[in-house]
Amino acid sequence: MRPMGSTRGEGNSAKPGGNAWPPTRQQRKEIVSRICPPAHALPPRPEVPPVRPPTPGKAAPLAPQEPGPNRVPAAISAGEPKRDHGAARNHAASAEREAAANSIEKASIALHRTEALLMQFKVAGRKGPNVGQALDEAKHTYQQGLSRFREGSYVTAKELATASSDLSRAVAILLARELRPNAADALFVAPQGIHRATAEERPGSHDEFSSIGSRLSRILWLFENGTLPSEVIEQARKIASWSEYLYREAQKSFREGAWDDALELVQAAEAAAYSAEHVCKMCYLKDG
Repeated sequence: MRPMGSTRGEGNSAKPGGNAWPPTRQQRKEIVSRICPPAHALPPRPEVPPVRPPTPGKAAPLAPQEPGPNRVPAAISAGEPKRDHGAARNHAASAEREAAANSIEKASIALHRTEALLMQFKVAGRKGPNVGQALDEAKHTYQQGLSRFREGSYVTAKELATASSDLSRAVAILLARELRPNAADALFVAPQGIHRATAEERPGSHDEFSSIGSRLSRILWLFENGTLPSEVIEQARKIASWSEYLYREAQKSFREGAWDDALELVQAAEAAAYSAEHVCKMCYLKDG
């Protein structure tokens, strides 16, 4: 390999006009002119075919158009697959059925828990609170929900089953109050699932009862101004009357400073009010 800057020994001379390396500026221009022909010597550029305008009806509109009486929606004309409304309805019905089944199962568990509390009184030979009518109504509402479920009225079945669960919870709270353990009677054990008041949860003013009062007021207004069937009003009014009684007893316990009793009675009143609401609500909902 020759060192950089050396000259070829053959065909290269240093005399003027020779092929000295590197070439001069004039020589570079001559080389370029031989390699790259001038612009006028180039063949003409082939013509570019004109752009064809889009065929009418193929391109999607830039803005949505109002569907006219004879106009096909753009989504359908563009070839977008149609939604299967039948499958959507079947999915909704399946979800309603599952929700109703879950509510019925919860209502059944709530009833069994309440009856287990009553059994503790019988075992001890002790008379419990007078909750027989409320418990019978919880069972009746549960049977109504079960019957509607078998008929395929899943939304109505769910509301009735939830009403039964709430009423059973109200009865369970009242029973648990009598099962509160004390030094004289250690046999009774507070059942699981029943919330006990703590010092931080004790009501500090009458404002703690305002939500129950408002809920009962709405239910009573619905009885007078709504469009409920008479048999539904009779059933819901009976449940609401128990809630009103428990609400008044809670206020009385609060005034007397019996904080634990007041809070438990408020919880029972609230559960009964929820039950009455669900009985009314089923008349304003439709399946599917």
